[in-house]
Formats: sequence, structure tokens, C-alpha cells
Amino acid sequence: MSEKLTPDELIEMVNDFFAEMATLIHEHGGVIRQFVGDEIMVIFGAPSPMDNHAKAAMELTADVYRRLWELEAEAQGKLGFYEVKVGIHSGTVVCGNVGSPDRMEYTAVGDDVNLASRVMGLNKGLKTLALVSKETVDLAQSLPHGTELNSKGSHAVKGRENPVEIFELKVSKIS
Repeated sequence: MSEKLTPDELIEMVNDFFAEMATLIHEHGGVIRQFVGDEIMVIFGAPSPMDNHAKAAMELTADVYRRLWELEAEAQGKLGFYEVKVGIHSGTVVCGNVGSPDRMEYTAVGDDVNLASRVMGLNKGLKTLALVSKETVDLAQSLPHGTELNSKGSHAVKGRENPVEIFELKVSKIS
């Protein structure tokens, strides 16, 4: 998209996208960790514990896609971020302030943070939009309304000795 827009138009589009997504993220109890290019890293269950962070992350994903479909319909052909890729994984991380005396930021670190990123990266090869690890599926206990899971099998990911079992989270439009 960036080659079709001026830098000012691109920044406006990215900021509009981030504003829409930030509203949904906060409604679902997520914490925005950072914006990276046109990506958003979201943490659930930290710094404040959450009853079912796994289901909240999947509910957010469903609401994100439904909102993007609405925005695309309203845009009537205007360029925008209407299709995003999501990777969800649950595990143990350490959250806190990291950095130097000159610059600190709140972050999450640990193998499970890396795995969440790897899960998201599998979307391209699998031709999917939203992938969820088995750990998250097991913790969620139930699926958000209007969603279903399709097994995508186990996949090797960089930095992991054992393959990771992955599911596609399919979201239906609700009328």
C-alpha cells in the first residue's frame, strides 16, 4: 500500500487503523505493548491478572475482523487495513520495565512471547489470517460466538525443539 500513497496519507491511514484497534483492545482488557510498523503487540493478563485471557484474546480477534469488515464496507473502495494477520499464544512471561537509565519501556519477555510472534508468522505459509496455539485453545475452554477452530496440525517454529500444534480461528460475520 505504501507505494500507492503519499507518506502523509499512509501515516493518516495507519493512525486511523491504530485508533480503531486500540478502542477494541481496551474494551477486551488488552494492553498495547507496542506499535511496530503496522503491527500491534497486545498483552492479556498483565500487568493486571485476568480471569480468562485466552478467551479474551480470541474474542478481540473476532471483533477486530468484524470491525474491519464494517470499515471496508463504509470505505467504498478506499484503501485501508481491512485484512490483518493475528497470532495468539498463551504462556509464562515476565513483564516489567526494561531499558537503560535514559529510556525505559514496559515489555514482556520470554520464550512464549517469541512463540506468539512465530505463530503469527505461520499465517503466510498456511494462507490463514488468525492462528491460535493449542495452549491458548485449552485455556479458553470455549470459543467466542460466531467462531470455529480448524486444526492446522503441528508445525516446526524457529527456536523450538518440538513442533507447535496450531488452529485457525475462523470468524463468521454476524448479522
